[in-house]
Amino acid sequence: MAEHSTRLPFFFAAFMAFANFAYGWFVFPETMPQQKRRKFRLSRANPLGALLNLGTVPSLLPVALVYFLWSFAGQIYPASWSFFAKAQYGWDTKMVGLSLTAVGISMAFCQAVIIKRAVNRFGERLTAQIGMLFGLAGFVILALVSSGTLALMLCFVMGLQGIAQPALNSIMSRRLPGDRQGELQGFNGSMAALAFLLAQLVFNFTLAYFTSAAAPVHFPGAPFLIAALFAAIALTTLTLLRRMPETGKNQ
Repeated sequence: MAEHSTRLPFFFAAFMAFANFAYGWFVFPETMPQQKRRKFRLSRANPLGALLNLGTVPSLLPVALVYFLWSFAGQIYPASWSFFAKAQYGWDTKMVGLSLTAVGISMAFCQAVIIKRAVNRFGERLTAQIGMLFGLAGFVILALVSSGTLALMLCFVMGLQGIAQPALNSIMSRRLPGDRQGELQGFNGSMAALAFLLAQLVFNFTLAYFTSAAAPVHFPGAPFLIAALFAAIALTTLTLLRRMPETGKNQ
C-alpha cells in the first residue's frame, strides 16, 4: 500500500478499527451474566486504573511479569522489523510487506488451528512454553542469519510463537474471579502498551547504534539478541512459577 500512497495504510487501518468497533457494538454478544457484572466505576474503566487495581493481586503478579517480558520481546517485530530487514537483507517496502504477510498468515493459522489442539494436549503452561521456545529460536536465528531467502522462509513458521500469549492470557484468567475478566483485558492491554513504548526505545536505539559508523561492529541483529534475552527470562520465569493448586491441570 505504501508504494501507492504513504497515507493509504493509515486509512485502511482506520477502516478496520471502525469495522471492529461496529462488530463489537452491534453483533458481538455479551458473555457476562447480569448477576456477575460489577458496578461501573471510572477508576477501573481505563488502562491505568486496571493496571493499578490488578497489580495488587499476588497470584497474578508472577504471570503478569512473564506476560510483560514476553510482550516486550515480541515487540521487536512491530518496532524494528522494517528497519532491520532493510539493513540486514536489503529489502524494499514490497519485500517487507511480503514478509509481514507471511507472518500474518502463519499467526492466523496457528491461532485458529494449532493453539486449541496444543492446549487440549499439553495444557496452557506447556503450550506457552512451546510458543516461547519457538520465539526464542526465531530471535536468535534472525539475529545471525544473513540470507534473506532463509529469513523469508522463517516468516512462515513465526506464527508458532503466537500460541504463547493466548495461553498466558488463559493462565492469568484462571487466577481471577469471573467478574474481573474485563478488567484483566485492560490490565493486559496496559502492559502490552508499556512494553511497546519501551521496545521502541530499546530496540530502535540499539539498531541505530549497531548500524552506525560509531559501532565497533556492524550488527543489525543486535536488537533480536536483546529480544531473545527477554524471551529467555520470560520462559525461565514461567518454568519456575509455582502452579496454582485450585485452578486445575491446565496451568
